Amino acid sequence: MTEPYEPPPGYWMPPYPGYFLPPAQPRRRRAVSIIAAVVCVAVAASLVVGGAGLGSTAITPDTATPQLGSFAGYIAYMPVRQISAAWRVPAILDSPSGGGASTWIGVQGTGKHEFFQVGTTEAYNGGTAFYEAFWSDPAQGFHAQVMMAVNAGDEIEAQIAEVSGGWVASLDDVTDGRAEAAPTSSGVFHDMTLAEWIQEDPSLPRNQHVPYPAMTPVTLSRLEVNGSPPSQSEVQPQIMVLPHGRRIEPSGLVGNRFTTKDVREPLARSASS
Repeated sequence: MTEPYEPPPGYWMPPYPGYFLPPAQPRRRRAVSIIAAVVCVAVAASLVVGGAGLGSTAITPDTATPQLGSFAGYIAYMPVRQISAAWRVPAILDSPSGGGASTWIGVQGTGKHEFFQVGTTEAYNGGTAFYEAFWSDPAQGFHAQVMMAVNAGDEIEAQIAEVSGGWVASLDDVTDGRAEAAPTSSGVFHDMTLAEWIQEDPSLPRNQHVPYPAMTPVTLSRLEVNGSPPSQSEVQPQIMVLPHGRRIEPSGLVGNRFTTKDVREPLARSASS
């Protein structure tokens, strides 16, 4: 493994992470217990706001109805032992006042302290764009742990897998020929039941002073969970809702891949395609 990456002076890291709460009135199953959780802002604040949604009953996604929040992509509710995907680091096109985004895969368990993710961050501050690979888990306070610097356009391959009773995240920068791995420091996870392929606005819902920048579309490809591609019937789309009528939507899951699109029309007139 290479020496730990040190960000340059003046670097600004977006806040990570927080919990994404399930819909207010989900359809329910008896057998499995999960909470839908993902990366963004302060965990404690999100838990206080949404405590009522963190019960012990699983939600069964309505695959025809997207969930709205700070994420664009897909999630799948199933027992998870492995998840992977590939993408090119999206480029920030315009963010005059600074901004941040992230692209990642993750697994979530039945409790508040069973969450593991790996991906890339895309941030703009002081006239400079910063692109980095990161991982995070509960033992790190859900804060991004930088693995290495990457560049816009680099081809990334990411995987999280259960190995010998523990969990390991790996990220390869295929373009530069570099790779890093991160075993979770949270001990042994049990009953990982949520798989996530996500493009995120890490500033939402609370720190809206950090805008989501204008970016190139993000294509996540070669999606796998437990060694096989997820089907359209197994996943639920997520739509990122931004201020001023803007949102980021995933395309349909076709050929084991999807692409985000920047939409600027009323939500009622658009559907995830």
